[in-house]
Amino acid sequence: SFAARGAARALPVESIKASVGHSEAAAGGAGVLHLLHSLMGREAAPNAQLRVANPHVTAAITNGTRFGFPTQLMRIRGSVGGISSFGYGGTIVHASLRASSPTRADDAAWRVGYFERRVRHDNAARVSGAQTTERALTLEHILQVGREVARVHFLPDEPFLEAGLDSLGVVELGHRFQQWSTERLPSTLIFDHPTARRLAHYFEQAETRDEGPTDFNLPPLSRSSTPTAFVSPVHVSSLSLQMPMGCSSLLALRRVVRCGADLISVVPSSRWSLALEVSSDVSRRVRHGGFVHGAELFDSACFGISPAEGRAMDPQQRLLLERGYEALFRTGLDKESLVNSGVGVFVGISRTDFDAVLATSPMGSSVYAATGSSNSIASGRLAYVLGLHGPCVSFDTACSSALVAANAAQYALQLNDCGSALVVGVNLMLLPVVARRFATAGMTSILGR
Repeated sequence: SFAARGAARALPVESIKASVGHSEAAAGGAGVLHLLHSLMGREAAPNAQLRVANPHVTAAITNGTRFGFPTQLMRIRGSVGGISSFGYGGTIVHASLRASSPTRADDAAWRVGYFERRVRHDNAARVSGAQTTERALTLEHILQVGREVARVHFLPDEPFLEAGLDSLGVVELGHRFQQWSTERLPSTLIFDHPTARRLAHYFEQAETRDEGPTDFNLPPLSRSSTPTAFVSPVHVSSLSLQMPMGCSSLLALRRVVRCGADLISVVPSSRWSLALEVSSDVSRRVRHGGFVHGAELFDSACFGISPAEGRAMDPQQRLLLERGYEALFRTGLDKESLVNSGVGVFVGISRTDFDAVLATSPMGSSVYAATGSSNSIASGRLAYVLGLHGPCVSFDTACSSALVAANAAQYALQLNDCGSALVVGVNLMLLPVVARRFATAGMTSILGR
């Protein structure tokens, strides 16, 4: 939940949890989206469920500050808001945001452009640069040589090994490129740069490597032993989201927030069956929740991931890839410009139910199962697939994970560890285990909502 200060009125207190449910590791991220909407729109939105303050919240706790819960959309004149995220492990984060220049982007038009670009990435080879030197291999030439060696047609962002290239083919491909290049190529070239687009970027930097070691566009690390004065603000460049009941765009979120909509629903049969619940009290408490639609769907080809690996991946990792790239693309960064960039990746992720799902599935014996549900892999996969060379960290502080990740990204930017950062929070409930435990302990609403 968060508060955005009005002019001479009481302090409006809002909560995104009331609309979408408790998003656990992604709760801080959901709160940031809600807060940014209020600050940019200069309006406090009604809460979906809550109407009056808890009588146990005394004046001593609030230090005499008047506060209230909006029951209808109200205008605010303040430009600063606060957000708090509480992890039951003990990590609690408080943050404040300031709106400098309220703007409203045409989100619908942007999403159309995003999907058009995805199709182009999948079906068209784009050459980086119109001119070629004697030593530079273009994307078009790399694709031609690769198809000759592998004897299959593959796409610019499809890994060579996933396209059918075996170990002998890797050797032959490296030999062909060595004949073209005047520099000595590493034996691990194809493994270090597993797609045609990444290889093209590697050869484009050949002249830079002659002049000295390349820095892969990374900014210099801060080596100062004295405390750094953080005077420059960190700006939010773009946002993306996937919330319950099909809320998957900023325009949809704006409608949900402004109307105080309730996105809580009965547990869909695709997640788990409610027929196994014995206790009526527990059953009533676990019948409802906030569930993302289409969590089982994934465009693996868009990210150069084989169908077999995609099936063994935790759906949370799939959402990270899709929504993470969506946010980066909105800033004007496509796959080609992201490769070898110094963008940092900071992921808030906590529990995963996918381990238990794999254990009872044929996918559990897959070679990809070892990395499919690891939280530490989640941030690494996002960085590896997009070719990002900035800091890469997964944070698990329970319900405050996403806001802790945002705090770490802020420090990394201010310390010049990276020039830009991607912050993502994700949470999916695939099994009812945790919900049942909380319900049995009486920690969830007796009405189930």
